[in-house]
Amino acid sequence: MKHPSERLSELITALGHNINSFSVKCNYKSMNSIWSIISKKKTPSSPTYDKICNAFPLVNRGWLATGEGEMFIERPRETNKEDLTTTSTQVIAELTKKLDEQSEFIISNMLRADLVHEAQVVISKLSSVLNDFKYIKKQGQENKEFLSEINEKLTSIEFKETVKIIKEAAKRKKNGGLDMN
Repeated sequence: MKHPSERLSELITALGHNINSFSVKCNYKSMNSIWSIISKKKTPSSPTYDKICNAFPLVNRGWLATGEGEMFIERPRETNKEDLTTTSTQVIAELTKKLDEQSEFIISNMLRADLVHEAQVVISKLSSVLNDFKYIKKQGQENKEFLSEINEKLTSIEFKETVKIIKEAAKRKKNGGLDMN
């Protein structure tokens, strides 16, 4: 019968790991513990068996410790990565669908009617405030255009008055400073 360290080495190979990746999967900080068991032909401790069986639940602890029985409680079957991806995608889609259904159910059945009514009142008030703001903005634009027109007219009137004063001054100068009107 093989030594437990040899069965551990067989297990690592059967799982498709190397000592380092196996150690990481078993939550060891480094590969030294597993490497030491295999290279020095040590018998794993109970906590080591615990870590291995927690990381790989299908491993037969009895086989690993004594060599009796099969390596796996239930033989892992080979999976096609494409099948796994398709299955994962289907599971995610189904879970998303169920989550949406449950969310709708919870929202429709669990919200208090008074809170829903309050929310509707607040939304209505906010809508009204938004409409008032749009109206005020529109009025502001119209007022701005009106003030701009007034400014242009005042500027035009000021210009005309200025031209008139200049012409009168020029006329007085021409008449020797006397106002003939």
